[in-house]
Amino acid sequence: MSLLQLGSYHLTENSLPYVVAEIGVNHEGSIPLAKRMIEEAQEGGANCAKFQSYIPERLINFGAYPKDEQSKIRQSFQQLQQYGDFFQEKEYILLAEHCKKIGIDFLSTPFDLNSVSYLDPLLSFYKIASGDINCIPLLREIARKKKPIILSTGASSLPEIRCAVELLREEGVKDILLLHCTMNYPCQEGDVNLKMILDLRQAFPKCLMGYSDHSPSDHAIRVITVAASMGAVVLEKHFTYDKKRKGNDHFHSMDKQDLKNLKTSLFQINKIQGKNHKNLVASEQKIQTLARRSIVTTTLIQKGEILQEKNLTFQRPSFGISVSSWDQVLGRRTKRQIPKNQILQWEDLEE
Repeated sequence: MSLLQLGSYHLTENSLPYVVAEIGVNHEGSIPLAKRMIEEAQEGGANCAKFQSYIPERLINFGAYPKDEQSKIRQSFQQLQQYGDFFQEKEYILLAEHCKKIGIDFLSTPFDLNSVSYLDPLLSFYKIASGDINCIPLLREIARKKKPIILSTGASSLPEIRCAVELLREEGVKDILLLHCTMNYPCQEGDVNLKMILDLRQAFPKCLMGYSDHSPSDHAIRVITVAASMGAVVLEKHFTYDKKRKGNDHFHSMDKQDLKNLKTSLFQINKIQGKNHKNLVASEQKIQTLARRSIVTTTLIQKGEILQEKNLTFQRPSFGISVSSWDQVLGRRTKRQIPKNQILQWEDLEE
C-alpha cells in the first residue's frame, strides 16, 4: 500500500527512504555545473535533485540590517559569484527537463509567490523551508496547488508546526511530510536530536516523518543513516561535486561516493528491519520445532491409565503433543501401553 507518492516514487511501509540530494545553490550560477551535479546525484542513487528558487533582493531586506552586517551579507553572495546571478524560470525549466531525461525527480524550494507560480508545472510536490514555517501567505499559496508537501521544521516549536499543518489542511492539502532538522550550518552532533523524529510522529500521527541533515559529512553518513533506522522515510542532505570547495554549503554536503555509501546502508537497514508485523520467518521454522517441547512420559504407563503430572514431563524437541496442550492431556486415558521416556502422540490417547 502506498503511503505517499513523491514524483515517480511510491513510499510504502517497507520501501527504502526517498533520498533528496539538495544541490541548493552549490551550482554557483552555472547551468553546466548544475547539470553535472544532477547527473552525479542520479549516479549516486538519489531519488531527487533539489534546488532553491529565490532572488536575494526579494528574500532579504538588506536595509534592515546595521551597515556592517549589510556589507557582510552582500559580500557572502558576491564571493560565491551568485549575487544577481541566481537561476530564473527558464533555467529551472532546463534543469527539470534534464532531470526527466536522466531519470531523477526535480524539486526546487520556492521562497516567494512568483517562484511558486512558475515552478508549479515542474513539480509533483513542494518543499517548504524551515524559515518559512510561519509564512502564512507563502504556505497558503503553496497549499492551493493541492500537491503533497514536505515541511521542514528546523528552529520551530510544536505549536508553530501545528499551526502550519492546520493551515495546510484547511487549504485542502492531504499529504504532509514533516522533515526534522536543526537549523545550524553545520549542525554539531550534540544538536542533531534525532529523537525529535519520534516526538513529531507522536504529535502528528497522520503525517509521515523525514530528516534533513546539516551535520558535517563523513563517508559513513552516520547521522542520516541513524535517522533512517528511526523511521525517517525521506532523507535530505546538501550535495556537492567537491566537499573541499570553500563557502556556501559545500563544507557540510555529501558527494557522489557518500550517496553510494548511504544507499548501501539503507539497503542493509531495510533488510534488517524486515516486515512490520510479528510472524515466523522461514529460517525459524525448523529451529522452532527443535527449541520447543513435547509432553514426555517419566514412567511406564499402562493401557487405560489416567495421565497425571507425576508421570509426565516436558522435553525438546516438539515432535509430539506440544507442552502447550498440557492441561488437555492431564486426566486423559491411554489407548495402549506407553514406555518410559516416550514422546506422547495424540493417537496414544482416548478421545
